[in-house]
Parts: sequence; C-alpha cells; structure tokens
Amino acid sequence: MSLNAIKKKGEKQDMAFMTVSVSRKLTENERETLLKGLGEVQCKLPGKDAKSLAVIINEDVPMYVSGVKQDNMVYSNIKYTGKFKYQIRSDFTVALFDTIGNALGTPKERMLLEIDELQFFGGFGDLYDIYYS
Repeated sequence: MSLNAIKKKGEKQDMAFMTVSVSRKLTENERETLLKGLGEVQCKLPGKDAKSLAVIINEDVPMYVSGVKQDNMVYSNIKYTGKFKYQIRSDFTVALFDTIGNALGTPKERMLLEIDELQFFGGFGDLYDIYYS
C-alpha cells in the first residue's frame, strides 16, 4: 500500500505509531496475524482506524528482568495524538494484550506497554497539533 492510499494530500490523518519488540524471532504467520490484530486494536482509540497505524516490529530483542534474560517477552509502545480517559486506555491495553497473546502465544504476565499521549505528531510530510488543527 502506498502512502497516498493512507493519506490523501491535504487530509489530516489522526495517526498512531506503535513499536512492538519481541524477545524471539517470529514466523511469517505470527507477524501477519500480529499486524492485522494491531490494526483492529487501534480502533479501540477514538478517531483512530486500522489504516492509519504505522508499526515497527523488532524481533529477537534481548530483554532482561532483574538481570535475567527473557525468552518469551513483549514490550510495546504506542504514541498517538490526544488524551483519552482512563477507561479507554485500559480497554485498549486489555485488547492489545489479548491480541499479542493470541498472535504470539505470549502470556500477559510477560508483556509490557508504554502509552505516550502527544500534543504534536508529524508524519507523511505534515504536522498534526491537537490544539491548532
């Protein structure tokens, strides 16, 4: 899919950017299932849709807890413009953990999530500002 299919010239896109780091190598099927699920989970956030999600998946990333290397762990970070109420963030977190668990078989106790709510977000040659757009 081209960038033009995601954002038309002059159109404001309410983007989200997600990074998912996994402590092991994924199969192609796991990667595709995860990507599809991440798009669906993003729809839990008001104003976001599956086509506006940009994702980086880092595989085989060394992860440690209390100095011990972890074999099946996932760290995720999502950045988006806006500020949502606790319940929306909580529902998103539960849905994300379910999606990762279903796609990768990782137990929820082995997942971490960082949510960054931003005022500004630049992408596709434009700047989005929640106060001035």
